[in-house]
Amino acid sequence: MVMSNTHPLAQRATVAITDLDQQPFVMYSPDQGRYFYDCIVGLFAMAGVSPRYLHYLGQTHSILGLVRAGLGIAIVPAAARELYLGQLQFRTLEGAQPRSEVYMISRSDNDNPALPTFLSRATEYFRLVN
Repeated sequence: MVMSNTHPLAQRATVAITDLDQQPFVMYSPDQGRYFYDCIVGLFAMAGVSPRYLHYLGQTHSILGLVRAGLGIAIVPAAARELYLGQLQFRTLEGAQPRSEVYMISRSDNDNPALPTFLSRATEYFRLVN
């Protein structure tokens, strides 16, 4: 999860999913960000948590921008740390382990010389974050 440096939860070393109940929340759009929207809504339903959805956006970097501006908190993929805009605090969400599926495919006849290196590095990256 991610929050601005000024959010009260940013002072905590850990954040539980139940801490998000009634918090102002920046959410993925049910249209443009359907996969993450469904995952996060399901996560909240299972935990009995009801955040206050204030904004719905389709892109992670847009969500981070609103969070950075102090307009709410959000759950974003761990890879969003690579988009770090400063003035943000990232925490692992205790009591919930949301996961997203990633698939990689390539054509067997693809002769791009960069492909083997890309596939190797991508495979290693996802092995480490999984």
